[in-house]
Amino acid sequence: YVAYMLQSLQRTGEPDHEIVVQMQEYCPYTDTVIQEASRIFEKARLNLAWYNRLLENREIIAQQLDAMAYIMEDCANEITDVTQEHRHLIAEVKYRAKERGVIVQKPHLYETKDGRWKLLCDAYAKNGGCISMKELTRAASIGLEVDMRPHRDERSMISPQGASVTLEEDTCFHETHAVSRRTKDGGTVSGDNFSFLEMDNGQMVMMLSDGMGSGSMACRESELVLELLEKFLEAGFSKETALKMMNSAMVIRGEDDLYSTVDICSVDLYTGACELYKIGAATTFIKHQHFVERIESCSLPVGVSHRMEIVNIKKQLEDGDFLVMVSDGVLEYLQADEPDQKMCEILKQTAYQHPGQMADALMEEVLNETGGMAGDDMTILVCAVWSK
Repeated sequence: YVAYMLQSLQRTGEPDHEIVVQMQEYCPYTDTVIQEASRIFEKARLNLAWYNRLLENREIIAQQLDAMAYIMEDCANEITDVTQEHRHLIAEVKYRAKERGVIVQKPHLYETKDGRWKLLCDAYAKNGGCISMKELTRAASIGLEVDMRPHRDERSMISPQGASVTLEEDTCFHETHAVSRRTKDGGTVSGDNFSFLEMDNGQMVMMLSDGMGSGSMACRESELVLELLEKFLEAGFSKETALKMMNSAMVIRGEDDLYSTVDICSVDLYTGACELYKIGAATTFIKHQHFVERIESCSLPVGVSHRMEIVNIKKQLEDGDFLVMVSDGVLEYLQADEPDQKMCEILKQTAYQHPGQMADALMEEVLNETGGMAGDDMTILVCAVWSK
């Protein structure tokens, strides 16, 4: 009877009633035995849970060490000095700059792993005045026979005192973006957070995170997710690695029932290539000139499991295309059997060419469908891509 009782405790966590009755006929300490056996099984379950958690954390730490090894190897092979190979081009840059009143000294030409050029030099304005950075940029573009631009943090004027200057190969596209938001009725803080991140490699990364529920708790959760992603991406990690490391950090953090969706769209402004990563997120839409394309997600939110499935969806953007990212609250309350299809129809009818106007028009159309009510936090991000 003791063996049967232990088996029932192991299977269901409760002793079988018939076995207990039969045991009581032979053992006066049946209740004490059952109580002690239940305590031992509960302790064993707890130890097993902690052991499994330890194994998960070990695997997570191993993934993070692999990511660190990748980024160190990637940084070591990031750029190549090609100054000596292109001495004649450097001389042409110095000559063209001098014609425009700028003295160029200590020039160094580098080629990135993507095959694009970067020029570093010391620049001085002649004749005691200040010269616009545009003059040096034009000189470098003519000399190198490639369209160049100042680094995004570069100064706009060159003084006689001189300064170190960084010029990089110009992109083929430029983008403009905007956002429209609406907090859940009765709420003061939105659980949705977003980010527009301009990378040094010519990529624009648009991110949207929807914390579970609404209010300050959901806001803090989604904000933490985006902060981690931004730091990893700015440090040079790939988007897949950044997602894995962020997810592992959220799993180790171990907050119960606090999960967030992640929607990432990265646009390469050199080529127009677009990469999308959707972790439990709502559908993303791409408005082309003659049709609307939708990209759906079927994965779980971040923080649910240390084994996160990452799907990389690649698209090609053309001049005048619009990327539209929305949170769950936008689609859930559209009065339609297929909200995604309804949003496609709304986008087809939208003729605005400015992202801000398009985002506001979409939000207004959604609120018209809901009677002006916001049953959840709503966020709409719009990015337009244009050829230069």
